[in-house]
Amino acid sequence: MERRNTKKRNTTKTTFQKNMKEPPPLLTAGSICKSTRCGMPGLSWTTPVNWMKRLTIRSVFLLALAPSKNRLSYVSACTRNITAMKTLYFLWWGSSSGHLAPTSPTGFKMTNRIMLIVALVLNSLSAKVSVVTSTTDLADIASTIGGERVKVVSIARGTQDPHYVEVLPSYMIKVKRADIYLKVGMELDRWAQQIIDGSRNRKLIIVDCSANIPRLEIPTRKIDASMGDIHRFGNPHYWLDPENGKIIGSTIAEVLSEADPAGANIFWENHRKFSKTIDSNLQSWREKYASLRGMKLIFYHNTWPYFANRFGLDIVQFVEPKPGIMPTPSHIETLISLIREHQINVIAMEPYFSDKAPKFLVEKTGIEIIEMAQSVGARSLANSYIEMIHYNLEILKKTLE
Repeated sequence: MERRNTKKRNTTKTTFQKNMKEPPPLLTAGSICKSTRCGMPGLSWTTPVNWMKRLTIRSVFLLALAPSKNRLSYVSACTRNITAMKTLYFLWWGSSSGHLAPTSPTGFKMTNRIMLIVALVLNSLSAKVSVVTSTTDLADIASTIGGERVKVVSIARGTQDPHYVEVLPSYMIKVKRADIYLKVGMELDRWAQQIIDGSRNRKLIIVDCSANIPRLEIPTRKIDASMGDIHRFGNPHYWLDPENGKIIGSTIAEVLSEADPAGANIFWENHRKFSKTIDSNLQSWREKYASLRGMKLIFYHNTWPYFANRFGLDIVQFVEPKPGIMPTPSHIETLISLIREHQINVIAMEPYFSDKAPKFLVEKTGIEIIEMAQSVGARSLANSYIEMIHYNLEILKKTLE
């Protein structure tokens, strides 16, 4: 008898390992009952409680193997079957001698603990579409559109230059587990493709969020290295115009609806609310910050044409003589002349650039330096997409007071 039991356990283990290598098809109401014969080795079938344990563990492993877009169906099947098994336990095993009856406090607590664990695990596995984004701006908008149905992670931090991100194995692991990757596009996050390729995630949906954006500063002549870091498809910092934020939200709602059709109505409703919030804020921003229109300033890098276009700022020059090129002594002299000629009071820069040249300009002209938030999280008061736009307008207004 002992040898037979040992042989059966070994066979069970082999079958379970096979199922781990070959994920099962989408479950039906009866398929779990049949598949429980391939349960975890080491648990006895001689008691109803262990029988429930085996069914529970089997259901959880099947869910772990399920594609995220099908997990809701898996959850439904598992929940129906586990509920049915618990009912059988109450009706059949409760009257059997020598076992834990549901009427006894110990048996009742054990079965309910099992059901509670299952409910928590199934809930954590079921409702999330995994999204990885290149930047925090895309991550914040994706979280707003997806709500509780998505899990969002950003590769670049808000305080980091999005042009240059070190490709790490940990990023590839994140993307390997993802359903969707949201790229900035327009050659800003070229490093993202290396992460995507390294993840070897063949089921990954890759989305270029710049696809429907009205683009600025598209080069009209051939580009070469002497021009600096010029992007062939236009300036890629399009998210800094709130109107483009609505377009990004629409692109994200569309891809989320594809990945999770059951949540499509929620995603589009969240997009409608997000767009309405931007529209109402734009109206109040135009009134409150009307004094900024025509304001002359120098930016460190050419990050802000979309923002300046929307709010009427006049960008006179950049600290960089060409995009991505460090300022030269001759360019610094040109900036000093421009500051005095146009009576410019502000140099605006991102937090990741060196302030050596701007501080030299402060010494020579008395101009003021401000650090703006080019992305969500770049500054402490810019923790969401709406807060980021508001923060930049507010800090510019304070320089006029």
